Amino acid sequence: MRSLFLSVPDSDVVARGRQAGDEAYGCDCGPGEWNYSDFFNVHFPTDWFGEIHATMPPDRKKAEEIFRILKQEGRCSIRFDLSGYNNEDLHEVHISLERIMTEVGFGVVDASRDGCGLDMHLVKLRQRRTSMLLPPGMGDCFWVIAKLQSFLEKNKLGIPDVYVVSDSDHHNHRHLRAFEFIEMFPFLCSTGICITNGVDLARREICREAYHDSKRPLFRDVMGCDYFLGFNGLLHAGVPLEQVLPEYECNWLPPMFVSLEQERYRNECLEKYGRYAIFYFSSVGDYGFWMEEFPPPAIVHSVEAVSRRAGVTPIFTGGSWDRDCDKVLGQVIKNIPSAIDLRGKTTLQQLFGLIRSSELVLTFPTGLAIIAACLGKKVLAIWNRYYQKEHWWNICPSSTHNQTYFTLDTNGLLPRRVIDTALEIMGI
Repeated sequence: MRSLFLSVPDSDVVARGRQAGDEAYGCDCGPGEWNYSDFFNVHFPTDWFGEIHATMPPDRKKAEEIFRILKQEGRCSIRFDLSGYNNEDLHEVHISLERIMTEVGFGVVDASRDGCGLDMHLVKLRQRRTSMLLPPGMGDCFWVIAKLQSFLEKNKLGIPDVYVVSDSDHHNHRHLRAFEFIEMFPFLCSTGICITNGVDLARREICREAYHDSKRPLFRDVMGCDYFLGFNGLLHAGVPLEQVLPEYECNWLPPMFVSLEQERYRNECLEKYGRYAIFYFSSVGDYGFWMEEFPPPAIVHSVEAVSRRAGVTPIFTGGSWDRDCDKVLGQVIKNIPSAIDLRGKTTLQQLFGLIRSSELVLTFPTGLAIIAACLGKKVLAIWNRYYQKEHWWNICPSSTHNQTYFTLDTNGLLPRRVIDTALEIMGI
């Protein structure tokens, strides 16, 4: 059970919950500090806690946030501090609070007053939400999410249940990380459910259009979902993200959940590895074109030289599929004695913690590069002419171009160019 205690006076309640086997969290619901942020700026994921216990003054905004982060049909107990009210007003305040909780979406199980406090036991009633289908890749997803908050607000759609489209059930495990990523955004609800696009030809054609055509980025009533958004086709055609569905604002760094796990792993990496750089390469799928022009020996030479001359520990990242399916990269890593292989060994929160303290991210183009550049980390992305050059730059906001985000072309690329560029970016 994942539980949250908000401004509960008993300072040991979280520790006791963890000792009992719960995943317990504590947070100040008032203006004070909780580790690194206040309650609203933590951006807890939607439908995340099985139960919540809170002590707080009457406040509709806080009640709405508690409702958002509580699981569907989850339980909540709130003690409202009514010490600022006269005795003759308490009954009216009691009735008003029950009405507010009902309007927010709670079912009131019971409520009782004692002294200047009102104890209310609530249940989050199951909601019918808009259903949204997104692409499976972290980068593909992120382009949509950058516009999605504005899309939802302008169309008054509220928080949607988000699904991910999958090539087939056999490959679903590759898309699990997309759900961890979607969960980080408080204006979305990650369902953890993949929807297969191989059921019939019509559905496959819609996905093909979203990925490869430059006509439509928005589809309605697709695969059982109200909306499907996919911007790949337009971006591949050289259209900047700001011009895709231009009526909606583009926010390249929307509010995101930074967990304690992320912060702890970030600190652990600094303590364990000192200064480090992140590397991501692959020989699988389209990346085969990259490997033809920038082969494994060139990668080994570049990583070794950059790491040695910059005085950083080389860390390779990736998913479990990168570790299990890419034998070529496995051999590359074995040929770099100082390399740390973290492929398939980190959660997404841990990966973000790793990114946040990196000196450099040197990578083939991937969602990792987009996120790192938006977070202000220095990124050198090695591209191939499999994609046109406009697309190389459109994947990141223009404010990052040649500031935190830099590109190289595999055509005729030699290790010396990679090494010199990486060191220059790092200020060495």
